[in-house]
Amino acid sequence: MKIAPTRTTLLLTSAAFALLLHAGNPGAGAQHEPEGATSIHYPRLVHADVPFYPPAAWSAHFGGTVDIAVTVENGDVTNADVKRGRVEAATDKVRNDNPTLLDYLSVPSLENMRTWRFVSEGHTTFVVTYSYHIQGTETPSPENPTIVLDLPRTVTVTVRPSKPTVTDDLPKSQFHEA
Repeated sequence: MKIAPTRTTLLLTSAAFALLLHAGNPGAGAQHEPEGATSIHYPRLVHADVPFYPPAAWSAHFGGTVDIAVTVENGDVTNADVKRGRVEAATDKVRNDNPTLLDYLSVPSLENMRTWRFVSEGHTTFVVTYSYHIQGTETPSPENPTIVLDLPRTVTVTVRPSKPTVTDDLPKSQFHEA
């Protein structure tokens, strides 16, 4: 029996995510850059909201990648701009060459990015990559995503495809004239 996520479940997931961020990573201070590469300073993240798969993109069965240039000053995100992005269709019903589809991935990514808080240590700029994927076998209803974080460099959110859902929660007056 599957249990649908509740507000409590999502709040507990958010709290656990926040604890993981605050726990730190012993190796987080070490920057491993390829030889000859320009060194980029990645500040230590201390807070972020949990990223989810954008609902419109999930319903339309497409994913993709969004690269965001982020500027952090004294621990706060002061600027976040989409540098590039690519839409990947999970089905033949979605055209990859439709530029407006990228907004369905980039806008939620930017909103999530703006919730991030870092240790206050001056000014830095770097790129964060958000990746969204639909993989696996179709489920009868949406399930919680799998979220993989390599903070603050990458955020990967993967969901399983689900059958379209219909709601009948609207009052009859919404459908019938009086």
